[in-house]
Amino acid sequence: MSIRQIYLLMAVLGTVVPMSAFIPWLIENGFAPLEFVQAMFANRISAFFSFDVLISGVVVLLALCFAKSLQWRSKVLVALATCLIGVSAGLPLFFFFRETKSDEVFR
Repeated sequence: MSIRQIYLLMAVLGTVVPMSAFIPWLIENGFAPLEFVQAMFANRISAFFSFDVLISGVVVLLALCFAKSLQWRSKVLVALATCLIGVSAGLPLFFFFRETKSDEVFR
């Protein structure tokens, strides 16, 4: 299995696993942004993870801004994955596209 395939597999897992927790919450609570944020910061441990993920997401988006080797379409897909799903989907997708681009350069 190549590193690109591993990154793609991790992007899929990074989508499926978090969504398996989020979708039931969404079904139970509906679209409730205020309740969502309150749940994110319900206690110190959840706040710790929330801040960690939020800061990591900003770093991924910054890396996208300065990634000269990625095509615009790839950048948009990574940004959408990061903002709509999370860092667990966006970061491996970023590495997948980066590896794909570097493979094209060295061929």
